[in-house]
Amino acid sequence: MKTVISCIEELRLKLEKSRKAGISEAETRVTFINPLVRSLGWDLTDPDQVRLEYPTFGGKFVDYALKRDQKPVLFIEAKRLGDPLTGDKGIVELVGYAANAGVKWCVLTNGCVYKVFCSTEKGAGPEKLLYQVSLDPGESEDMTVHQVAERLWRFSPESMEKGLLDSIAEEIFTTGKVRRVLDELFLDPPSYLVNLIRKRTADEGIKPTQVKNALKRAWSQASQPELPSINGRSGEENKPWTNAELVSYLKDTTPYQRILLAALAQVDEQPATSKTVTFFMNEIAKRKPSERIEKKITGQQIAGARAGLKMRRKPIQKEDIIVSSWSPEERDNVYQIKEQYKHIVADWVKSESLWIKEIMG
Repeated sequence: MKTVISCIEELRLKLEKSRKAGISEAETRVTFINPLVRSLGWDLTDPDQVRLEYPTFGGKFVDYALKRDQKPVLFIEAKRLGDPLTGDKGIVELVGYAANAGVKWCVLTNGCVYKVFCSTEKGAGPEKLLYQVSLDPGESEDMTVHQVAERLWRFSPESMEKGLLDSIAEEIFTTGKVRRVLDELFLDPPSYLVNLIRKRTADEGIKPTQVKNALKRAWSQASQPELPSINGRSGEENKPWTNAELVSYLKDTTPYQRILLAALAQVDEQPATSKTVTFFMNEIAKRKPSERIEKKITGQQIAGARAGLKMRRKPIQKEDIIVSSWSPEERDNVYQIKEQYKHIVADWVKSESLWIKEIMG
């Protein structure tokens, strides 16, 4: 991760001058894209890792094909620095190239902004956008350089092998689909939902119009603030949790999120590597069959659980209770619960009968 951070810092120094010079696409690739791709761990000189001008259907070519086991796993299409990357045509073409080649992930970039798309996601090209990140500090004001590097690291060789993008996409796209359905149900509630709510309130005096208006108010409040805008800025500062708020938040966690938090609360190693965390998670799952986790837990499930926890806290503007980063020394991701929340999470884990530390010895 240090090499990525250093690369970002070096490229930031070149942004203003290169923009004024109006550099071409070829110059953008040499000056900005190639150095970043290398810093992520891809060897541009090894055709088994990176194929330039990769042929696709219709005699077309994609600028970069990043490969694992000699098969492309991610396409990168380059545009000149300064290109707004807003045209639907370019997005649709790139996603189409990827889909036809059986490549799930593709990135559209102008050397500064990187847009990550999932070619297998349903919908029009622009709707396949998972996230985007910018090297320009002016376009990512609420993000540290380390956070920018972490988002780029998601398509490093190591992260691609672990399926990190797959895990994040599963959480984010599913949440988006559910949110759209809830928008329809709550903002224009059907009669059966209104009648159900009236029945559950046990208050015969409540009129259907009152229920509809209440649903709209409740959903509008629950949906604010919106998820981070397309340029990655939320515009709001996340707030710390009170004891009661955090306990309530923990009660609604999914099985994988529960197991992740239980593992982090019990590991002695702080911060704990992904290897250590997955070991603990598998031990808890094995000893607690009531959690109904049958398959072996890997780093992919950690990433998915982390993404899910993040999606749930964003609408209520609360800070992350888990700190994660890449450790060059361990050559692995490391995790830990923030110090101020450790005792709350530990007490919750014990109350949920997920504490196994003493049993393991």
